[in-house]
Amino acid sequence: MILLYKEDQGVVYTLDEFNELLYAPVYTDNTINLNEFDVVDIDRCEDEYEILDIQNELISLSNSLLQVK
Repeated sequence: MILLYKEDQGVVYTLDEFNELLYAPVYTDNTINLNEFDVVDIDRCEDEYEILDIQNELISLSNSLLQVK
């Protein structure tokens, strides 16, 4: 599982097996609960392009890890 932390948003992002973007909150003690991941609703986001950039960044990271193996 690849996690991408966005400090300014207070969340961490990852992808599911279908490359759908998921998020979970980062708590004040810098922990996350892996059971709290939920699908990002792009229609409710302020900056749709930023969310798509995050998703593409995670996909690129996943692909580069697959090439290393």
